[in-house]
Amino acid sequence: MKRFSALILLYFSPFVFFGQTIGPIDFSSEPTLEVVSWNLEWFPKNGQSTIQYVAAIIEALDPDVIACQEIGDQAAFNNLLSRLPAYSGYYAPSGGGLAYLYQNHRIDINDFYEIYRSGNSGPFPRPPLVMDFNFQNKHFIIINNHLKCCGDGFLNLSDGWDEEYRRLQAVDLLKSYTELFFEHQNVFIVGDFNDEITDPYQHNVFRNVLDDKENYLFSDIGIATGTPENWSYPGWPSHLDHILITNELFTSLDDDASVVQALRIDDLLDGGWDEYDENVSDHRPVAIRLLLPANLSVTDQTKTGIILKAQPNPFTGSTTIHLPAAQLDGLLEIRDLQGRLLKRLEIPANQTKLSTETDWLSPGCYLVSYTNQALSQPYSILLVKK
Repeated sequence: MKRFSALILLYFSPFVFFGQTIGPIDFSSEPTLEVVSWNLEWFPKNGQSTIQYVAAIIEALDPDVIACQEIGDQAAFNNLLSRLPAYSGYYAPSGGGLAYLYQNHRIDINDFYEIYRSGNSGPFPRPPLVMDFNFQNKHFIIINNHLKCCGDGFLNLSDGWDEEYRRLQAVDLLKSYTELFFEHQNVFIVGDFNDEITDPYQHNVFRNVLDDKENYLFSDIGIATGTPENWSYPGWPSHLDHILITNELFTSLDDDASVVQALRIDDLLDGGWDEYDENVSDHRPVAIRLLLPANLSVTDQTKTGIILKAQPNPFTGSTTIHLPAAQLDGLLEIRDLQGRLLKRLEIPANQTKLSTETDWLSPGCYLVSYTNQALSQPYSILLVKK
């Protein structure tokens, strides 16, 4: 089993990188799915030089998906994309600095959307950014995060603005959201969580996830419990960048071809950490590589012939909900993220569309479910109002 390791760099087919000759980073492979979480410290921290460094690193690393944090300039992000013809990208509309880069020929995008945008600035100063995609005809969800920084290391449950308490709330909300909307889905929850998973239980903001070992695993736990030179944030030093996976992916992680690494890109540079910190970031990327079994669970409902979707989604004024074709009367319910019923509609047999104005809904995320007497369980989708 290869779950955790420090980065080992091999050198092949040299190319010139700012006066240095290096080769591809030995991480990605054709049959595996690679997901990287990378805080780029208000990209571009050193202007055009940063764009050139990051583009060269991505070309050498060649991962399928990069979940980025601290993208401070959307124009610079677009400039980076122009240097990476194999990649497309998405920048969070809220301007919270979250973004994705993904390989055009390997990743099929279903949707991007932000969650917890309305009334959740305490736990989430930057709304999490969801990427819904297919890889090798299998369905995946990534939730990209950048949680509140700082604090004194002590969790104060009586202070709503205590930094540790805000991170605890965020982690618990991400857990609840995953269980509500992504049951039996292949989910990665990634990003700069600004906290350590090895903290004492009393002050550990991840404790409710760590307690749920049957359903969640920090794939980078071996890095966190390992030696400081391999942590993601050497300046402290600490390990703050994590990749949490749901139990649907546990078997994939057990494969010998699968690995989780803190990528020591600074080892490639003549100037080492100082050069990397000046031109790239104060965080190292953390990456997971998974060899997926043929029987990996579930594709999404729209890929299996069950049509329950909303168009447009996300939306502003109105949307059309497409329903499964059914010869029985059905029931449609709309609930908020706390599970409270907001509206219940009776759907006549053979009705396949429902167009609705949503002035009564505030901006945010809602769960829409449809059922009838022939179904063993409701079909559900996420509805996002901007």
